[in-house]
Amino acid sequence: LEIPVAGEMTINDFQWPAMLGIGAAYRPMEGLMVAVDVRQIFWSAAMEEFSMTFVADSVPENGGFAGASLDAVLFQEWDDQTVISVGAQYQAMEALVVRAGFNQGANPVPDQYLNALFPAIVESHVTVGAGYAIGESSNFDISLVKGLSAEFTNPGSNVESTHSQFNLQLIYSYNF
Repeated sequence: LEIPVAGEMTINDFQWPAMLGIGAAYRPMEGLMVAVDVRQIFWSAAMEEFSMTFVADSVPENGGFAGASLDAVLFQEWDDQTVISVGAQYQAMEALVVRAGFNQGANPVPDQYLNALFPAIVESHVTVGAGYAIGESSNFDISLVKGLSAEFTNPGSNVESTHSQFNLQLIYSYNF
């Protein structure tokens, strides 16, 4: 039996994790820069649980649920994560730079807490991009990020989650 109920969902005390990182860049030849970063992401302090509250609208269409409140907590217990990133930038022309990169990090989501709300299981990303200088103070940049497909299974429910990502950014910068 399905009973539609309109209302508002509120996420309680959601936090982004602290991170600690170090990086280095090297110019092996004119126009080429290679960089390496290592970051520790402290998910365990920020993703212990995910708490939300649903309050049904006080309207006749919600029947006996009108004005009712439901609190829900999803246990997360995410692991801390080390992410290693490598990248390169090449000055192809005076105004044009091209970039490429790769990063790798272990899935921070324990299998027993894997759910569709937080399929943050992607472990590897490939990036490409370019930047073009427009005069002395303006830049136009583009980047593409592909999160490579990852698949994990929650052993308690046997539900498999497959996740990949694609991100495109277009950025205009004015330096003053």
